[in-house]
Amino acid sequence: MSLAGCSLTTGRYYTDESIASLTPGQSTMMEATRAFNAPPTAQYPQSDGTTLARWDYKLSLVTDAVYARKSTLLQFGADGRLIRLVDSDNVFLPGDSRQKLLGVYVPADTPPADVPPAMAPAPAEDAASMPIFIPGNGPADTSASDGKNATPR
Repeated sequence: MSLAGCSLTTGRYYTDESIASLTPGQSTMMEATRAFNAPPTAQYPQSDGTTLARWDYKLSLVTDAVYARKSTLLQFGADGRLIRLVDSDNVFLPGDSRQKLLGVYVPADTPPADVPPAMAPAPAEDAASMPIFIPGNGPADTSASDGKNATPR
């Protein structure tokens, strides 16, 4: 018994150029659906009101053992507009297109620009000047960094 040929395809094929045509802050989910020639494979609503949408395409040709896969994950704001490209597999975009899609768009439901962002606590000390303690036998001695006045063990 021989198998003449067998192929399995899931999702719709999309070109890298179709992704590059999207613009953060302008493109909507509907426009992305048109660019990908299909609705998202999966959508993941997030607690902040945004949605992650994933498009997948897989092709397997068993006879020749050929396998192709593409995956793209985009984040859309609560207003339905593209925020950024979150992740992609086997999608090759020129540097400027990838940089554009990494996103600078801020959704409309965020505070105005004149409201200062929440302040992050400043580190207590510069990490480069903090001593590093390696566990060993006996107490740590921090009296001298050059070892001249260190207690012998």
